[in-house]
Amino acid sequence: QGAQRRFLTYADIVCDVLHIRKVLPQFVIANEHTIPARLLGHLRSRSPSNFHLLRERTAWVTTAIMCRIVRALSAALAPFRAEYQPIFSFDACKAHLAPAVFTACAAAKLWPLVAPARKTWLLQPLDTHVLSLIKAALQQAFQAARIRAADGRADLSDLITSVYAATQLVLEGRSWAHAFDSDG
Repeated sequence: QGAQRRFLTYADIVCDVLHIRKVLPQFVIANEHTIPARLLGHLRSRSPSNFHLLRERTAWVTTAIMCRIVRALSAALAPFRAEYQPIFSFDACKAHLAPAVFTACAAAKLWPLVAPARKTWLLQPLDTHVLSLIKAALQQAFQAARIRAADGRADLSDLITSVYAATQLVLEGRSWAHAFDSDG
């Protein structure tokens, strides 16, 4: 039962340019109960280079984590700054709207674009086009891990590895220009 009450947040980032999309940072955030400190190093060692596995007091995206995402995004986009001006779209969650987030965006030279509350289903490509495909790919990868397990029970490492696989297949393996065009 304890394993069923564990939580992760997957904060994914997408863009419509293939060579940039492959280097964008992706975040898996777990609370201290979900990932024991003794496992963190092992789990991070299995992460693709663009993934950030965070172990925090909460699995929610806090203001501090949002600022960390902005800094990581800025660093990943540095090689492309001469050609592109990044726009960072995010929802109107209270933690995302803190002054520190906008200060971080200004320092990172990211233009913030806040989707109005309860409108991400209409305006954000992740919600309109991407997440359902990631969920399907994640379910397929995790079921494959369960089949490979001797007792049919996949562990946390299998789940996180499944997130990586689903992300690489869906986010990095497809063109998303149509999603951005469709959402305006």
